[in-house]
Amino acid sequence: MTIIGYALIIILVVGITVTVIGFLVYNRRINKIAKGELRDRHSPIPTPEATVNGVYKVVLMVVVVIALLSISALHGKVIDLQHSISNLQFAEHELYRLRDLVEQSDKRVLSVSLEVSDPDSAARTGKIHMTVTLEEYSEDTAVTLRFSGQSIRFEEISPGVYGAYFTGDLFAPCTEPTLSISDDGKTILEPVYDVFPEWIFQECLPLPGMTPQISSRSMLGRLKCEGAYTVWADHPNDIESVSLTYMTGGRDIKTLDITEKTVGEEEITLEKGLPLEGDLTFRIEILTKSGFKIVDQRLVCGNSDDSGVEGFIQIQDLNGNILWDQR
Repeated sequence: MTIIGYALIIILVVGITVTVIGFLVYNRRINKIAKGELRDRHSPIPTPEATVNGVYKVVLMVVVVIALLSISALHGKVIDLQHSISNLQFAEHELYRLRDLVEQSDKRVLSVSLEVSDPDSAARTGKIHMTVTLEEYSEDTAVTLRFSGQSIRFEEISPGVYGAYFTGDLFAPCTEPTLSISDDGKTILEPVYDVFPEWIFQECLPLPGMTPQISSRSMLGRLKCEGAYTVWADHPNDIESVSLTYMTGGRDIKTLDITEKTVGEEEITLEKGLPLEGDLTFRIEILTKSGFKIVDQRLVCGNSDDSGVEGFIQIQDLNGNILWDQR
């Protein structure tokens, strides 16, 4: 129990004691007057009601004073706690900064660049150009890229800069991409997860994205949607055509050619009065100049359980063979 709790208990005990003593003294005097031992003249002894009221007021005033002091002390503790939290946050930030500095000081790689070009739909491959710039190097430095069980030896392009051209499978997952740097009989391994993609096609094919600004409401069992949306894609130079199909309940409603608006990332107004059921689903299809078809189907409004159509993204060849699928 805190000091304030003990103080309140003591005050209550004293108040009760004073009240009881006052009541006993008052009763004793009344008894003497009733027996004729004293005359009932004006007496300074208060009545029990007055005693209780007086003690109540005194106790209440003391409690209020203690409460104010407690609130003041608590406010001070809150201020101190806020300062402590700020200091801890600052210390945490400094620890992260120092950790990053230590990690950077141990790294040999200053920068890494990766480009994928010439996707081949028949061979399902792409040409990869990767360069690495080292902070420390010598005439004996050797750089090797290892990923998915492959080893690619880099050539020195200029002092401290190493590069390689190689062909990679567009649809094989790239696991554990790591640079192996050998120098003076020592080998250092540095992961390059942040540069090397999980799938090589992500660096060269125009995968679609969409920014919807569409609101919806349900009226008499029918879905009403209105607003606009923007469709965009990385690597737009490989786009041959883009179409968008409005769907509901698993069936197509209308198909639009949105090639120019996708390349220009222009906003498209959603057509009003679409005969929707419980959902509005978009199917975006992109034909590429490199010979691929990308299909992206996604729910825009409503409940997916009502549509009966699963969202997915697929990459196909022009014969409809699925090369990659994600659901």
